[in-house]
Amino acid sequence: MQEDPDTRNVISQKRGLIIFVLISFFTFLIDQLTKHLFFSDIYAGRAIVGNVLQFVLHTNYGMSFNIPIPRLIILGITFLVLISILYVMYKKKVHHTATWLGLALVFGGAIGNMSDRILFSYVRDWLLLFGRSAINLADISILIGIALYLFSQEHHHQESKEAA
Repeated sequence: MQEDPDTRNVISQKRGLIIFVLISFFTFLIDQLTKHLFFSDIYAGRAIVGNVLQFVLHTNYGMSFNIPIPRLIILGITFLVLISILYVMYKKKVHHTATWLGLALVFGGAIGNMSDRILFSYVRDWLLLFGRSAINLADISILIGIALYLFSQEHHHQESKEAA
């Protein structure tokens, strides 16, 4: 007997919470480890792929793309994002694996960058893209997490329309 495709990615709240906690924790941990490794000055200035990818030591005091916003405002926005994720998890009754995974990646990445802002007053970025924008693993996790979350919501919306 074949599993119904609409229910194969549905998981219990308890299992989703376990996925969320583990993925968030490991995202945070790997982000912090990579920041520590690349800020040890061993890799600084090394090109990975010509001028496309380079290792750098960049201290970002602003928001994304170094937009100059006061640290307390950035911390407040980050805190609101974290609270919003927790709200979505518990009030919206998340059931799909991709949704849990997306939220966990955003949460873990946000905690990683927030901890840098609290400890150092800046975010440690170590990967330079196209000689213009420095990022870190937390930024990549947040981007992938948002994409996964939006994909899961669109997929869930399509399932709801087909069921109606």
